[in-house]
Amino acid sequence: MNVHTSYWLLAGLLLWAGFVGCEQDFSHQILPPYPGDRLVLNAWLNPHQPLEVQLLHSLPPLAPADTLPVVAHARIKLFEAGIFIDTLRYSDSGRYSLRPAFYVQPGKAYHFEVEAEGFPSVTSHPELVPLRYPILETHHLDSLFPCSGCPAPYNAAQIIWKAPQKHYLRVNYRGEFNGESQGLGSQSFMIPNPSEASICATGEIWQNLPCLKEDVFVLFSPLTDYLSVQGTPHYYEHISAQIQFISSSYYSFLVSQQQPGDLERIFLYPNNIFSNIDGGYGLVAGVNDTLVDFP
Repeated sequence: MNVHTSYWLLAGLLLWAGFVGCEQDFSHQILPPYPGDRLVLNAWLNPHQPLEVQLLHSLPPLAPADTLPVVAHARIKLFEAGIFIDTLRYSDSGRYSLRPAFYVQPGKAYHFEVEAEGFPSVTSHPELVPLRYPILETHHLDSLFPCSGCPAPYNAAQIIWKAPQKHYLRVNYRGEFNGESQGLGSQSFMIPNPSEASICATGEIWQNLPCLKEDVFVLFSPLTDYLSVQGTPHYYEHISAQIQFISSSYYSFLVSQQQPGDLERIFLYPNNIFSNIDGGYGLVAGVNDTLVDFP
């Protein structure tokens, strides 16, 4: 289900910041529902984290920017493979969870059914928790990408892994220098079945797309892995990455966030954001991640 951007200014905040426990104080009273309001349901299905859901509601166009429209008295039912598991309990800031903590299982599908007074009921599509495939090798490759006018050549990160079937991958790179960590960019890919994958071509590591070498997948990612201080490169002391095996729904959401490059299209056409919530808005995303270093 696709919806207009105006309903989704909130959704990005929920996915990237809503689950980090930020404290906010809102002194004014919120009086839901507004005409046309819908529930906004967001959840990570990550087997390495206790299950938590955040439930808010959409805002009218002229609502205050600091409004956090929590829905605190909803009934959220969790289902595993279509079988009812339990009803989540409210904690704070629109967050719901199970007690004791509940962890989803890789390879299983989950969905939520939500009812809240004054709002249409919502149901999330069944979401499969991805399997995590083994990362066989990681390498930090030096001086591969000369750059005219740059303080130093681009280097690259190499990831090698094995998977028997189609899957989706997101990689978030980070560098550390003098005790401080900084993001070096993210990439998301749809990886086809090995029988349909592109074969790695000798000398074409610059292509920055996963390819198949014998029976393993290989990804070369150019990295600006240094800080430029007055034209002098200072290379990061440590390069790492969060490798996420993600669901097809999460991949579709990430792709839908990509703005068109033409300015006219940006302003004249709506940017439709992917949602897998029937009757409302939001995203239930399956993620199975691991951390790796690049020696």
